[in-house]
Amino acid sequence: QEKIVLGVIGAGNYTNQTLLPAMNNQSLRKHTIVSSGGMTSVHVGKRHGFEIASTDINHVIQDKDINAMFITTRHDSHAELVKKGLEENKNVFVEKPLCLTLDELDEIKAVKTSCILMVGFNRRFSPHIIKMK
Repeated sequence: QEKIVLGVIGAGNYTNQTLLPAMNNQSLRKHTIVSSGGMTSVHVGKRHGFEIASTDINHVIQDKDINAMFITTRHDSHAELVKKGLEENKNVFVEKPLCLTLDELDEIKAVKTSCILMVGFNRRFSPHIIKMK
């Protein structure tokens, strides 16, 4: 099984307080974290053990070592980043929503890849939701 080499685009509160702490006991390499504010990526990157902190999304998208990426950015950027990640043969986890329009959804569906795409519909794992089912 190939080792997960993770790149993260977005370093806000949800990423810092929820997603990345959930990865602490996982066997993966935390390669690169990107945020629009350079100090945020440095701070969050150091806190969670990333090798590289950047403000350039291409450091995640174009790096051939990275085989999985998290997208936790503004909703209007999700579709384009998902598409780019899949086109670069990366497994992608994106926070909801996947996209904002049907045209964006069609563009994502058109990408030919064997990679995994997962949307963070986290409520489906809530004990309350599971109990209701």
